[in-house]
Amino acid sequence: MPELPDVAAFGRTARENGLNRTIEYVDLLETSIAEGVSEKTLNDQLKGHQFTDTRQHGKHLLLRTTEGWLALHFGMSGSLAPCGGKDDMPRHTRMLIRFQKDALAFTSQRKLGKIEWTRNPDEFVREKGLGPDALRVDKKTFIDRLKDRKGMVKTALMNQKVLAGIGNEYSDEILYQAGIHPKSKTGALTKNDWEKIYRKAHDILPEAEDLLAKGKSLPEAWLISHRKKGESCPSCGGEVKKEKIGGRGGFLCPKCQKLKDS
Repeated sequence: MPELPDVAAFGRTARENGLNRTIEYVDLLETSIAEGVSEKTLNDQLKGHQFTDTRQHGKHLLLRTTEGWLALHFGMSGSLAPCGGKDDMPRHTRMLIRFQKDALAFTSQRKLGKIEWTRNPDEFVREKGLGPDALRVDKKTFIDRLKDRKGMVKTALMNQKVLAGIGNEYSDEILYQAGIHPKSKTGALTKNDWEKIYRKAHDILPEAEDLLAKGKSLPEAWLISHRKKGESCPSCGGEVKKEKIGGRGGFLCPKCQKLKDS
């Protein structure tokens, strides 16, 4: 699922290819992904207008016009990509925003993405019950929102009501680089553990955003580049393990990540 760095890269795509350009029309090719908004409403709000700004909150990207904000959630495998139009759009395009000479395509292979409309992005975030964006809070707020949660640290990191933007893959990476087993209990972690998690999140997520925006691969030294059962850990050479954690399949190196459960 696209997480905070992926959505930030999509935001760059929107700014570079969609800002301050007059929208000719919107073609909603899959109505099931539009929540509370129709193709007619989208065209009423967007046709003849321009996107003037973008805003990200966790896994949501919002595009501003004088009429309001187009809100995009990318589901399991969505993206936002420039294209020439209907004859050039990527596979699984579910919405096409057409400009004079080209377009922006919103894709969602499994149709799990969402398109919404809001007048107020702050109200939108509140209605969704989202916590603060994981990169827009200070260290104290980041740690305070996580440390009092019950259960496993990976589950806490992935809880969008606690902090928005971190999902399955990047929670694995953050905990791997912090040397903490994802099944560690939040109550067993020390102040130093939490500070390390905060530092790693604020190192990893911006670096991933920058690399993805440039079309580059993530570092080979990262676990995310070896996220398959039986792969070798890029640090110690041990076997990468896959375990079910909070209903999701998580990856870790048992040799490099210490389990804390009491």
